[in-house]
This record gives sequence, structure tokens and C-alpha cells, in this order.
Amino acid sequence: MLSFYNTIEVSYILTFLFASYIIYALLNIYKHSKCKKFNHVFEKKKKIPISVNFHFTRKCNYECGFCFHTAKSSEIPIIENSKQVLRKLSEAGMKKINFAGGEPFLYPKYLAELMDFWQHIKNLYEIAEWCHQLGIKFKLNTVVNAFNWEEDMNEHIEILAPFRWKCFQVLILENENGGLEGTLRDARRFKISTEQYEAFIERHKAQKSIVKEPNNVMKNSYLILDEKLRFLNCTDDDKVPSESLLDVDVDTALQQAGWDESAFYQRQGIYNWSKLPNNGCAGANDSKKFDW
Repeated sequence: MLSFYNTIEVSYILTFLFASYIIYALLNIYKHSKCKKFNHVFEKKKKIPISVNFHFTRKCNYECGFCFHTAKSSEIPIIENSKQVLRKLSEAGMKKINFAGGEPFLYPKYLAELMDFWQHIKNLYEIAEWCHQLGIKFKLNTVVNAFNWEEDMNEHIEILAPFRWKCFQVLILENENGGLEGTLRDARRFKISTEQYEAFIERHKAQKSIVKEPNNVMKNSYLILDEKLRFLNCTDDDKVPSESLLDVDVDTALQQAGWDESAFYQRQGIYNWSKLPNNGCAGANDSKKFDW
């Protein structure tokens, strides 16, 4: 006959075995289940590369002293590889692509093949007028630095009437434009304080299109795809490349990118970037995917 203590011991053993069986069963269901709703409880939320800046070339016809993506190479990816990666990013949820450099317009045929159109525009005012006439949302970027932070640009901005006017605080990355041995730029003379940057913003606060991007918001909130089709991680004042998207899936590359998704939303990275609807173009609610 079992004693009282033996009965308790057996009860504990049975409880442990039953709990182990339940855990095993749940894990087995999770492993084999095709129910997305159930799996969502266990899976870590994946990041979505909503907006990507594709620096397909580092080559540039200017030598802007503050540049933080310098001409370390003259390489551009094979066009088929670029399309393959852009298609991959689109399937992973990308909604917007910015072509950057270097100077992407040094390769008009290459750019045209990615964008399906190409037209030469003489200057900024012509670009703005062209965009307004065609119902294209015109966006303007300004790098606020030691040589322009005291300027009053209100009159020009009112004439240009951009949909978004992004004002970047000049960014110094040691191994790109920090003046270290082997770098192609020394942008330290362009550096400004947070107070100087905020003074520029205050002077232009009446502009409804203004978007603030100080260093702490800007640095890790962009997904930068380089000429080798890798994301660049800027978290440590450098640009450490991920594995190439030709070799790994998007989720793996994103984990290596150092992308701050919350900062992306903080700088209003999501906005209606489609053409104006009154010109027969896509409206705010259209969600057509890229056709790479």
C-alpha cells in the first residue's frame, strides 16, 4: 500500500509527465501547423523594408565636402542583379525606392531601365515646375551645415512649393567623411551643433512641408542598399555591410542592417508618395506593387 508521501510523489511525477506531453504537443503543432494565426503567437515580428534607398553607384560629378557616401569604388551592379534584388525587396513588402548615389544620373540608361523613363531637366526650378504640371509630388532635400545654417530659404521654398522639404543635419561618419586616413572626405568643417540645426528649423517652421531629420533620427532610420546589393549598417558611425541580397533572404539581411524601424516612423517615413490623383495617376489608397 502506498503511503501518503508516496502518493504525493507519484502525483508530482504524473503532473510533470503530463505537462511535458502538453509542451511537446504544442511545439509539434507549431512546427507543423500551417495556420498563420496560430504561428503568429510564437513568431518574432518581421521587419518590412517599406522604403529603400538604392545607392547603385558611388561615382559623382560633384565633390560636396559633407558627403557621407563617398566614391570608394566605381562599381555598379549588373542590371539583372539589381532587378532581381528589387523584385526580392518588393515581395518582402517594399513600397518605395529612392535611387541615389553618388550621382545616379551619371548612368541615365541604367537608371532609365530601372525607372522606365528618363528625361533631362536643366535645374531645380524646372524640375519643380515639371513636377507640378504633371502632378508628380516634388520633394526637396537640404543638408543643413556650417555654411548654410544661418540662411533664410523661406522665399525659395515658397516658390518651389515642395510636397516635402527634408532638412538633414549634416552627418559625420568616421570611415566615410570623418577625415580619417584612407577616407575621401573630411566633412568636419561642415559640422554644426544641435542648437544651430534647431535654429535653422525654427527660422523655417512656417513651411508646412518641412520635415526635421537631426542626426539621431536620420542615422539608423534609412535602409541603404549599396553597389554590391548589401544593406549598410550605420549604427557605429560606420557603414558595415550585410550579406548580399543575392545570397541571403531579405529577413536575414534586415537583421544585419541595423535599421531602426521606430525612427523610420518618427521621421514620417510613411506618407502618400504616389502621384496626384487628379492627373489620372495613382491615388492615396492605391497599393500597386512594383513590376520589376
